[in-house]
Amino acid sequence: MAPESMKGQFDGVELFAMVLAITEATLIAHLASHTDRVTGIAVSPDHMFFVTASDDKTVKVWDTARLERNVTSKPRHTYNQHHARVKCVCMLEGKHCFASAAEDGSLHIVRVHISQLEVVPKYGKLQVICVHRVDTVGEYITSMVHFNSESSSNLIYATTHSSITVLDVRTMRALQSMENPRHYGPITCLCIDRKRSWLVVGTSTGVLTLWDCRFGLLLRSWHAGVASTGRSVRIHQCVIHPMKGKGNWVMVSMESPRRGIDQPYTNLVEVWDIEKAVLMETFMTRTGPSVDPVPDPHELIGVDAETRPAAAIASLVRSRQAGGDLADTVPRLSSRTASTARDVNVPTTPAPDVRAFIVGLDFGGHSTSHRSELSNLIESSSPMRSGGRGYMISGSEDRKMRLWDLGKLERTVILSGLESDIERPSY
Repeated sequence: MAPESMKGQFDGVELFAMVLAITEATLIAHLASHTDRVTGIAVSPDHMFFVTASDDKTVKVWDTARLERNVTSKPRHTYNQHHARVKCVCMLEGKHCFASAAEDGSLHIVRVHISQLEVVPKYGKLQVICVHRVDTVGEYITSMVHFNSESSSNLIYATTHSSITVLDVRTMRALQSMENPRHYGPITCLCIDRKRSWLVVGTSTGVLTLWDCRFGLLLRSWHAGVASTGRSVRIHQCVIHPMKGKGNWVMVSMESPRRGIDQPYTNLVEVWDIEKAVLMETFMTRTGPSVDPVPDPHELIGVDAETRPAAAIASLVRSRQAGGDLADTVPRLSSRTASTARDVNVPTTPAPDVRAFIVGLDFGGHSTSHRSELSNLIESSSPMRSGGRGYMISGSEDRKMRLWDLGKLERTVILSGLESDIERPSY
């Protein structure tokens, strides 16, 4: 769960410094109500509750206040009206409503009724507001975000067939449709800027695409995740940088190399300037000696994605025939080379992929509730913009949770998952 519940009488800097003094987090409880993989978590705008989606075809509602006062592993509600695995969930801006999408192409808008007349919130029944379904059989929603405008309540969703749709939740009418090039692969994530003027989507083949939402125009597409590995990788998540780039920098987490690569570091998150398609920063962890060289990622220009479907398909086929190694089929960012070891007997240790992360300007603040509104804080918090310290909390496949100090990366700590016999990494 995101750390919103820690908000209290501390200001952002004091609380952030206090947390950095802690070397590891304390496990409070296992929320083991789901019977299959958890696919998404969304927090209500006022932080009263959060919802979790799962492949067990349910969405569960958890009372945040109840967890603070009396730790329990039981949810307040279980929504079980989906008939397929639930793949993503998001909250509606300013409402006690969530949108959940399942693998059968269904989209449900559900209201969580809460009465606040007493000290302890009282939860009523869940109410299905409306149901929507994507047009094509076999297609389903993989990522979505909601925002309100003056005239409509807009839900933007992306699908496995590379479709991007802006849906008015009030009328359930599609306001706009955009088609991402299908040969870039299924869309895995998206983020939108504060002014709702542009949209960035990431795909399963490692392509970032920038769209102009006002006119529905595809502006550019380029490869991410190939700065040091030279291969195409799956993008897991993209989020607007909380303190740099004036809302034009996007933080991207991606798949790490699955084959042995002769380098003492692992790239976890990249930061791209979407206006120029330039790699500005790379967040990496290093377990080797501190004298080992680490490449400078600054000012690396992203390679444009292949616009010809035939060429993209041919590259994919060659990668499958080679066992998934794309080192020779995907263009590199620069003349910098990365030696790739092709030893097929590499041990299957957990990968350090960052599968999910949240960012903000002050630890415990409300900036983590809606990722698309992070740049609101950039405009309204000039001290933080110029010299403040943002943060990132990341969760990775190697079962580690990291708290990153975006102002001083050397103060990054592993909150959970560091074994006593493993050398502490540097950042």
